[in-house]
Amino acid sequence: MPESYRKILKTRFSTQELAFLEILVCQLQIYTKVTVEGLAARLPLFITFESRRRRIQRFLALDSTTIQNTWFILWAVI
Repeated sequence: MPESYRKILKTRFSTQELAFLEILVCQLQIYTKVTVEGLAARLPLFITFESRRRRIQRFLALDSTTIQNTWFILWAVI
């Protein structure tokens, strides 16, 4: 992830959330077929599949991951 994106995202996410976001972005770049279950199956965490799936769902439901709160701001920086 570019350093300019990291600077902006550090203001929006905690350190743990930012690390999780970077892992998800890497997975999205590698795999073309994207589902929550597919990401959970490939997520490199030592927890059960159901826990990984719930963690992804909770992360995507955060207010800070909405298009208006994060992605439009990143797009404006470009």
